[in-house]
Amino acid sequence: MYDNINFKETKRDQVVGHKSTMIAMTTAVIVKCPELPAEGLTQDMHNPTIPLSLGDILFSPGVSGNDGGLGASITRDLIAEAVKALHPRAVRRVFSPVEGGPPTIPTIDRIELNSTPFWQLGAIYENEGTIDGTYAVHESIFLSQFALNAPDVPRDPTDDFSKRLWLVHGDKLTAHHIRAVKAQQLASECAFDR
Repeated sequence: MYDNINFKETKRDQVVGHKSTMIAMTTAVIVKCPELPAEGLTQDMHNPTIPLSLGDILFSPGVSGNDGGLGASITRDLIAEAVKALHPRAVRRVFSPVEGGPPTIPTIDRIELNSTPFWQLGAIYENEGTIDGTYAVHESIFLSQFALNAPDVPRDPTDDFSKRLWLVHGDKLTAHHIRAVKAQQLASECAFDR
């Protein structure tokens, strides 16, 4: 995941005096997801020919209500909490502790508490707000900072990009520029260039 920061830097010049220049700096962080395989994702795990449909989203559990009644139970609890905050004595009279008290939020499978490991990468003095800057940011991250191997010879067995799938996260402009880079390099023979 990376983001762009632009700032003005003032440099002192002996002849001209103070001179202000705009500098672009991209920051990046790598985050390890515990749910992904330890050896990483491979390109054969991704099938772009199977699109994600609107139905996949609308009819998924939790959104469609096909969650075994959990959604209704959670809604009932939230309403009971709001009423209890306004009228605590009346709620105590209606719901006796012997009968279980007022509705409570259901117990759901809890996610195991893990700290997410992440590493801040070094500053990248490139403007990822441009297509050329995006090329430079990718070279800095993958080739310079990660020291991955991207040989100029196609189908080299030591190529770190021929089989591995690298996920990059960013805002909409980042996604647009990455797609533009991929479109420009579609005919390239080397995996990193593609």
